[in-house]
Amino acid sequence: MRTAMGAVLAALVLARCACVSCAADLESTAKEAQTAVAAANQIDVVHWKINTGDTYTIDPCHVELDVRDAYTASTRFWDEDGNLHKHGDHHVNDLSAAVTTGIVPNLDASLALGYEWIHSGHFGFDTMSPENGSGLDDAFLGMRWRFFKDPNNDFQVAYKSGFTIPTGTEGSATRIGTGNGFWNWDQSVVACKDWGRFTTNAQLGYLLPFGEDHEGLKGELFGNAACGYQVNRWLQPEIELNYGQLIVDDVDNPQILAATAGLIFSTSEHSALMAGVQQALAGRSANDLTAGVVTFRIVW
Repeated sequence: MRTAMGAVLAALVLARCACVSCAADLESTAKEAQTAVAAANQIDVVHWKINTGDTYTIDPCHVELDVRDAYTASTRFWDEDGNLHKHGDHHVNDLSAAVTTGIVPNLDASLALGYEWIHSGHFGFDTMSPENGSGLDDAFLGMRWRFFKDPNNDFQVAYKSGFTIPTGTEGSATRIGTGNGFWNWDQSVVACKDWGRFTTNAQLGYLLPFGEDHEGLKGELFGNAACGYQVNRWLQPEIELNYGQLIVDDVDNPQILAATAGLIFSTSEHSALMAGVQQALAGRSANDLTAGVVTFRIVW
């Protein structure tokens, strides 16, 4: 009798152990399935923006090619009191290309060069100045250093610095120049922060001219802020505020506030097409401008 009862108890213990093991396996399988679903639904946000800098750096032995076409048009200007007035038709088409390569982790270097077509129509009694110009734009040689990265809070900060090299064509009595004619030192700090699918960029910088022929220009203060929402793996709408102010001797400092709205299409894991429109909102001693921008970017 005891032998029979022992066999029954052993069978019950084995059955219970089997049930516990089966439940554990089911729970493990369910957790793995949930992890797989979460991974499938995870969407990496894109930090690239149209007119605001980003903290993304190119890895060593990799190259980024950036081709950008910006068309700017203006028929009005703000005076020193912020009042709008009409002037001749003014438009600029700037086609540029930039190559960036990684130096060490979190540090890259870039070289950019463009070509400009300029038209500035006469207005009122101004009939003597040239109306057209075209040629190479000023070149830019720069670097970007991402010195802080906190993956737990999706926050990172980078320092950007570079020099504008006066390679553009000089103006004359018969044509408009496409270059500034002097060197600039361009530096800014950029921060990126993500909240789920929302991604934000902020940039603050100063452009310092040096050398000859900058005609009383002391520099340019600029700031940008951008916010985008990653709808899916390939689409991110974004909006920006862009501000710039020239610091000039003995005159009212020209300044402008503009807004940018655009779409970023991630055509693959390492490439994107960006298209947007920038519209001036307010200004002083500056043109009321509208600009269309298209950029294609690829990394390999």
